[in-house]
Amino acid sequence: MTDPAAAYAHCEALLRSDDPDAWLAALLAPAAARPHLLALAAFTLEVRRVRHRVKQAIAGEIRLQWWQDVVDGGRAAEAAAHPVAAALIDTVERAALPRAPFGDMLDAYRMDLYDEPPADLASLERRLAATHGIPIHLAVRALGGGAAADPAADDAGVAVGLADLLDELRGPHRPSLPVALLARHGAGAEEVAAGRSTAEVRAAAADLRAAARARLAALRARRRTLGEGAPALLRAALVEPRLRAGERTTDPFTPGPDIPQWRRQWRLWRASRGAF
Repeated sequence: MTDPAAAYAHCEALLRSDDPDAWLAALLAPAAARPHLLALAAFTLEVRRVRHRVKQAIAGEIRLQWWQDVVDGGRAAEAAAHPVAAALIDTVERAALPRAPFGDMLDAYRMDLYDEPPADLASLERRLAATHGIPIHLAVRALGGGAAADPAADDAGVAVGLADLLDELRGPHRPSLPVALLARHGAGAEEVAAGRSTAEVRAAAADLRAAARARLAALRARRRTLGEGAPALLRAALVEPRLRAGERTTDPFTPGPDIPQWRRQWRLWRASRGAF
């Protein structure tokens, strides 16, 4: 059985290595809730990686179902031996987190296994609200925040999710873009899959950046509703710098300049002081 302290330490080491933004954001949270934010972020990282670690969708289904079983209280021995699972279950119990949202999140990640493109931008945002927004909702609860922060959590999750999607266009595993969005600009999924930087694809990418900025504007308008849950939304402070970095190249498939780590830390610190 994994000792809880060791399990949380494992989550912290994993994030520090593989998701430093999530690690830094957790460090800016109150000390009592910090381990829970690390556990939730490590779990999110694990399920986000499933799609890229399997060759067949059925293998991904099995892995995601394993996580569902763990959250539901099954596979106790296996979960106890898995540091991230052990930390997650400890967090769910100590922070009295609802279990149903985990299922909604995992269902959304199951959809990603089949590369089914969302029908339109609204469908994409609903999916991102599940994959990226639900972890924020849960982190808000772990911090002692209430339902008043839920709309802001959705805005933050969708904004971060759109920034992630735009970054993924520049990587080896290009995501599917909304069918209606591409059609409106006269672009096709085959152009995205091939990484062809046409004017039509660039226009679709610009619409995604605009959607992310609209969510950031809504989040700023709701900042007074965040209360104790505010530290759960810190990563949204990095969305605008990420969007600007991507705009420095006209090709949505070419990586933009890296944002210096000191600048990322500074943005997160300012956000922790209320400057979203």
